[in-house]
Amino acid sequence: MMHPRCTPGMSFVAILTCFVGLAACADRTPHPESAGMTECTEAGPSQEVNVAMVPSADWTFVQELRVGAIEGGDSITLGRIEDIGVDDQGRIFAADVMGAHVLVYDPAGRFIRRIGRSGRGPGEFREPMRLLLREDTLLVWDPVAWRITRFDTSGTVLGTTAPPRPAQFGQVPDVRFTAAGGLMQLGFDRYQTGLETALGNRARAVVRGPNSIERWDDSAPSWEVLTEVAGLEVYVDMEAGRIQDVAFARRPLWAPAANGDVWHTDSGEYTVSRFTPDGARICTLALNLQNPPVTAAERDAYYQGADLTAPTPERVARAQRDREALPVPAEKPPLARLLVAADGPVWVGRTPATGPSADSAEWDVLDPAGAWLAVSRLPIGFIPHRVVGERVYGVERDSLGVNYVAVYRRVQEAARSADTRAELASPPAPTRRPRS
Repeated sequence: MMHPRCTPGMSFVAILTCFVGLAACADRTPHPESAGMTECTEAGPSQEVNVAMVPSADWTFVQELRVGAIEGGDSITLGRIEDIGVDDQGRIFAADVMGAHVLVYDPAGRFIRRIGRSGRGPGEFREPMRLLLREDTLLVWDPVAWRITRFDTSGTVLGTTAPPRPAQFGQVPDVRFTAAGGLMQLGFDRYQTGLETALGNRARAVVRGPNSIERWDDSAPSWEVLTEVAGLEVYVDMEAGRIQDVAFARRPLWAPAANGDVWHTDSGEYTVSRFTPDGARICTLALNLQNPPVTAAERDAYYQGADLTAPTPERVARAQRDREALPVPAEKPPLARLLVAADGPVWVGRTPATGPSADSAEWDVLDPAGAWLAVSRLPIGFIPHRVVGERVYGVERDSLGVNYVAVYRRVQEAARSADTRAELASPPAPTRRPRS
């Protein structure tokens, strides 16, 4: 693994302190073509694979379940659901950060119980962020309390574990459970000096610092770095003394698999890499797909602050002022999400289209060996968290901003016609992504 040499300066460190508290959300070159189709397996050296040029099928889903506020004596309104788990009995567990609890539903969507409450004591949460179901045990990761709490599925506390705290550069860490009950995270310990190196002698620019994918379990005294990837894209202005989020920023997307492998892609290009549990790159799956353009309406909305959630006149005015000098790219990153299904396939979520006619988002389903299994279409307002068999579990937001736990089930698998496959067989080559 290559590590750039970095020498931080005091003035740059002072600027970087302005970045503390920003949420972690994140020069592109086209990927090289491989000589031919090769399976993405553990046999052989690291290699790039051209995924079969057209998907085998289109998968159609219907909504099977949607649950929202719980009414009655124990009234509960869904807040911000950050993760969803499913046990062997089909029970659904939803981590609600705003409610500081985990909600449990039966397979039919009937409310069973609430696990945990707001607080600092045993079995209490500050912000329950990640879930893992292992047999009869529920593990909950709370980044604010910085601990894993173990429950049985009835809600009884079994114990807690606190991993070592790594350097995070003021970020809320992006942490995921491994299937074995350990943790993986995107580390920020070199992000600060990496921004300085990327900036070089320029006074201002859109740059990226590095993140490291790191692993920890309770047998290890510290986090182990597996590999390094490009982190969140930000705008650094040395003269103004600020670091700022940018429109349509490129960022890392990653997910651990049940077998211990780790999958990673960059939202800015369609190359999905597979790593062993020890961080060795096995291969990279590559698809040549055209990046969606940034429309004039989207560019105007960004500069006018029309994309803000819960806007106030003060927030809009501040956004307009802060964004006035920022560049906007000609293209959006082609990818938005990355999931690994329980049985192995990798789900790559494309950046959805915009506009009044846009109602669905496309997900490419890739076999770990390199086959393009299908294109799945799910509603734009639905954010998948788990794929188990033919069901996709996630969070759905309606037009009024109300959140629901939702389940979609695959009901149809339509094979691609020969004409469609021929039409898709020669997509345009990827292009560079200039900022205007």
